[in-house]
Amino acid sequence: MASNAELIKQDLTETISNGFVQYDLVNVYQTFTENRTDGFAGPLNAPGLPPRSLVLAGFGVTVHCTGRRAFRVDTEATEKKWNVECKFTNFTGHFERDADGNPVEDPTEAVKRVDFEWLEFNEPITDARFRGFTFRGPEFAEGAIPTNNNLPPQFAEHGYLDDPPKPSPIINSASVPILLERTNFRRVIKVSSIVSQWDNSWDDLPNSINSDEITIEESDSQGVRWSGTFQPLTLRMRPPGKENVWKDGRLYYRLTFVMEHNKNRWIHSELDAGTKRLVYVGQTKPDGSSYTQEDLDTLGIGGTYGYEEITTRDAEGTKVAIGDPIRFNGYGMELPVARAGGGPVNGNFFGNWDIHDIIPFAELNL
Repeated sequence: MASNAELIKQDLTETISNGFVQYDLVNVYQTFTENRTDGFAGPLNAPGLPPRSLVLAGFGVTVHCTGRRAFRVDTEATEKKWNVECKFTNFTGHFERDADGNPVEDPTEAVKRVDFEWLEFNEPITDARFRGFTFRGPEFAEGAIPTNNNLPPQFAEHGYLDDPPKPSPIINSASVPILLERTNFRRVIKVSSIVSQWDNSWDDLPNSINSDEITIEESDSQGVRWSGTFQPLTLRMRPPGKENVWKDGRLYYRLTFVMEHNKNRWIHSELDAGTKRLVYVGQTKPDGSSYTQEDLDTLGIGGTYGYEEITTRDAEGTKVAIGDPIRFNGYGMELPVARAGGGPVNGNFFGNWDIHDIIPFAELNL
C-alpha cells in the first residue's frame, strides 16, 4: 500500500499552433510505501492521485492523462519515498477513443478499427461470355468485319448459344479451350481492438473459414460509418496480428483479425477428371451399353469393380495411354455419358472438399 499522494510540483505550458491552444500540465505527487521492495504498482495507484481527466481551473479546458511515471527519490535503504509524475494535455490526437470520440482511460474500451486492402492474384478464366467472331482484326480494330458464321453445335456445351450467353472458358471456333489467366483482386479485411489478455486459441485460427453470416461494422458518435455483410464460407482467417500496447505500467495487446474475402466461397473444388476410369458390373460404357463380369474379367480386374487405363490409338493403330485427363461424370466414367440412364451431358462435374476448419466467427466478436 502507498500513503495518500500529495502534490509537490505543478508546471503548466501553453502552446499556440495554427490557432489551436494546447495546454500541457505536469503534476508531481509524493507518496510513501510500506516496504523498500515494493514495486511500481503501489505508487502508481496511490490514493490522492488525480483522475484521468481534469478541468483546468480558470481556463475551462479539459485535459487528459497521457501517462504516469513513478520513481524512487530516497537515498537510504530505510526510506520508501516515491515521486509520481502525471502528464496531462488537451491535445488528444494520439489517444485511443470510444465510439463517441472521447479519450478512453481503459484501452479495452476503445472503438475497434476496420481496415482493408486488396490482394492481387492470377486465376484461370472460366466465366467469359462470347461476343462473336470478326474478320481482319479484333472487334475494336479499324477495318474489322463481323462474321455471321454458323457456330458448331459444340458451342452449346459452353453456353454461348443461350440468351443471354452463360459464363464459359474462352475457346476457339473448334470449341477447344484457350488456357488464359487474368489478374483479379481479393479484399483483405482487418478488424483490430485492444485486449487485456492474449487468448492462445487465436493461434489456431489461421485457415479457418466462417460457418455463419457475419456483419462487421465501424461506428462513431454519428452511428455506423461502414458496414460489410459476409456470407458463410466466404471469409478465410489469416494469422492474427499481435502488437504490445503499454498503458500506465500495464501491458495490453492490439489484436488484429485478418481475413481474406472470397465471394465464391472457400470450398475447395476440383474438376472430376482423370486418366483411369472406374468400371464395375452394370456401369455404363461410353457406347451406352453396360459392363458385364466377363468384360471385367477380360480386363484382368478381379471382383466386380476396378479401374481401367483410358487409352487411344496412335498413327499405327497401337493403343496408348491418353495424354490429358478425361472429364468424368461424378461416377468415374468419362463424359458425355450421363450420370444415370445414358444420354449426353453438357458441362463439368466437380468434387467439393473441406480443406479448412469451419467455425462460427460470431464468437470472435468481429
